[in-house]
Amino acid sequence: MKFRSKKDPHQSIVIHSKHWGKSRGEYSFLPKMKSAEPLPNKLEYDSRLVVNQLGEFYLCIPRPLEIQAENQGPMFQKEESGVISLDPGVRTFMTGYDPSGMAVEWGKNDIGRIYRLCHAYDKLQSKRDQIHGKRNKRKRYRLHHVMLRIHKKICCLVNDCHYNNGAARNYFQIPKCFGMPLNKTNKRTRQIEPEQNFKSKVGRPQDSVWEHFIKTPLSTAGHFAAECLYCEKKWTRGRPQELQVHLAKDCLNVDEETRREYIQKILQLYNDDDTEDNKRFRIEQLNITDFWDVDQNSVEPLSKQKQEAIDQCLLKAFVCCGTPFAVVENPFFVDLIRKLQPGYKLPSREKLAGIMLSHAVVRIEDQVNSILGKATNLTLGLDGWTNPSGHSIYNFIIMTHDRREFLYRLRDLSIIKHTAQNLASEIEDVLQKIGPDKFAAVVTDNAANCALARSIISEKYPFIVNTRCIAHCVNLITKDVLEHNFPKKVLKSCNEIVKFFNKSHQGKALLVKYAKNFNIEGGGLKTWVETRWTTMFDAADSVLRLKLALEKVADDHKDVVKENIVKIITSRGFFHDVNVVLKVLEPLKKTILSVEASNTTFADCFIALIRLASTIKKIPVERGLVNFQNHVINSINKRWESFNVMPYILAYFLHPGYRGNGLKNMWTKISEYAQKLWENMGYNIDDQEILITQMLNFKAKQGTYSTAFVKNRVTPCTWWMSCEDQPPFLRDLALKVFAVTPHSASCERMFSVLGWLYGKKRTTLDTNTIESIAKVRHFYQNNNMHLAESNSRQNNDDIQKLIDESAFFEIENDNDDHEGEGGYEEYFEEVEIPKHNVYVLIEEYVDLAILENDE
Repeated sequence: MKFRSKKDPHQSIVIHSKHWGKSRGEYSFLPKMKSAEPLPNKLEYDSRLVVNQLGEFYLCIPRPLEIQAENQGPMFQKEESGVISLDPGVRTFMTGYDPSGMAVEWGKNDIGRIYRLCHAYDKLQSKRDQIHGKRNKRKRYRLHHVMLRIHKKICCLVNDCHYNNGAARNYFQIPKCFGMPLNKTNKRTRQIEPEQNFKSKVGRPQDSVWEHFIKTPLSTAGHFAAECLYCEKKWTRGRPQELQVHLAKDCLNVDEETRREYIQKILQLYNDDDTEDNKRFRIEQLNITDFWDVDQNSVEPLSKQKQEAIDQCLLKAFVCCGTPFAVVENPFFVDLIRKLQPGYKLPSREKLAGIMLSHAVVRIEDQVNSILGKATNLTLGLDGWTNPSGHSIYNFIIMTHDRREFLYRLRDLSIIKHTAQNLASEIEDVLQKIGPDKFAAVVTDNAANCALARSIISEKYPFIVNTRCIAHCVNLITKDVLEHNFPKKVLKSCNEIVKFFNKSHQGKALLVKYAKNFNIEGGGLKTWVETRWTTMFDAADSVLRLKLALEKVADDHKDVVKENIVKIITSRGFFHDVNVVLKVLEPLKKTILSVEASNTTFADCFIALIRLASTIKKIPVERGLVNFQNHVINSINKRWESFNVMPYILAYFLHPGYRGNGLKNMWTKISEYAQKLWENMGYNIDDQEILITQMLNFKAKQGTYSTAFVKNRVTPCTWWMSCEDQPPFLRDLALKVFAVTPHSASCERMFSVLGWLYGKKRTTLDTNTIESIAKVRHFYQNNNMHLAESNSRQNNDDIQKLIDESAFFEIENDNDDHEGEGGYEEYFEEVEIPKHNVYVLIEEYVDLAILENDE
């Protein structure tokens, strides 16, 4: 058998009436079949034998409709007939009322049966969809047949209800105004009192959001447990506001149309206020009594607009200041708010951390998506971190060409392996949400899985530049430098001094006293953390700066200062060696701060590396420390060899302030790399030749490229936007190169903020809550919105100071075992290497002397 047509999914066989009942022929097998009901001996019309999905066969026999002309209108009604009215209902499909007190009901309680069957069907479907693999094929088949039987029952209930209604209409013979024989009874009729109220029992209609969730009735009437149809997340009690937020921002499997629908519903709560409230608010006049202190018991509540405005400011303050949400219920805080604004009603802790925070995130995400939808040449940065609960958290930060940063996603990837394929899948998911063609680069550190994930993305999307974090590279150089015995011993001694004076209240007080006597400014001793290489310079510099005060304390108060600390301070060469280490750490610190800046470009990083190499080579070597200088240069060379330098050299060439000045025989490599980028962006060989021609004109400062570049007044992007060469191939390439942020320092800073937000008392925050808090804080802190005055006074140093004070980042140093050892021992090398053997690999590309005039 074959399907009749695409419109009729049931298989069927035509049974001709003329062949029915013959002992021979194609239908002779039918009388021999076992049937649930006896088959007729004769067919008046052609019929069909139909099989459904359960394998059940039905003989569909048409019958003529018997039309009754009697009682088809009011003029034909009999004396024993009456008039009833029909009322469609919810719990009952249809109810007929008679003035004498009779009522007829169709489909009473059928909706309850249908609901239970639908719920069972949904649970079976969910269970079937969770079973995968060939091994469970038979189990899926059985579940599918159970679902078909339930579906059949539902259809039969619906059809039976409609059939009974149609039969009753034929029985009463007049539609909408039925004549009902009063002397007949029916099992579906019941006697009712004339004074009974027939009002429908329908309540408030349910929110449409329930269409996307499986409802399970709870013991409390009107309340349901909920389970998402897309991601199977469950709620013990579903609340429409929470379910809307889930579809708007949390569910990863919901389609974009549904997500957008519920985003708009949430935004409408804040954009489209009640018209009457708006009118009252506009005509409201200020009186002098508005500024008087009034009795709290007689204060009227604030208008809806004022209440919501204060709610949003309160939420920003709690989130951006890292204040626990429980403070909102603190009686002293409540008393403060009542004094400031008696008419304001404080939200509860649950509301502040729940629906208010979620709605704020939805509004911010909508603004971010609007900004990213209009942006081009975006950079995606990502990095991983382990939170206090031991979960592996990855953040995805998107940076625009004008260096605006947006925390797009915070994911807990603890449940999956951090393979390159899995990371590439997460990266691609973000790219697809926004549009891969909007991105210019993906930047991560150089961990093996991250590097391979970047390669996978670059192979699939060749126009996206595979970028390794330059800040991570410079940090590795610093780490390699400090592995030498000489700086390691110096910093260890500095750390012992810092630890002693920070722990000894008497020693610290004496140090502060003598620092004031000697007019030493800059604060006290600084601590350092292993993973924060710039803090090592600050720690050593603070020791050298307080040299006079330390020597005074060590000489005059030996009963207060430990013996080993006195030996270190009074050692003949200690402060000299600290000064030598600082000469190496200072250019490294400047380079780290330079490449980690939010507005840095490929060209800025290349210039910073040139200056680092030049400064290191110029450091005077004393007291037999040639090997240390060579170790520093070898550390730079080691990381330089593993680095793709061509994006940096191309950016240095395209910088209108340098134009490749000082590069050594690099034109061929630069032009080939530019052609490769242009080809990856989808341009043909003719377009590549035009690009090379424009690069030659730029190098020669001809035509539109002859405009002078004024430093500190315009940026390279601004300069390139003024170029009017047609077609604008070189301009587009330059804007793409300068739009890339070549580091993921923003991801590291975000993890520092997360550590500060967790602190010691909020370590159990779930990922969704901490993501919401981080998104709100990051948006307002980094984009200067609504807090322009305070943000203008904040800089990275202030934020870094705040982070360093966080208890979560207090890292204990492992030097306690050496406290009882002797004082500082001077370091001498046994072998000296002639200075002419020192060579920095970066000198193969550029002359280190070109930037001397720019210092």
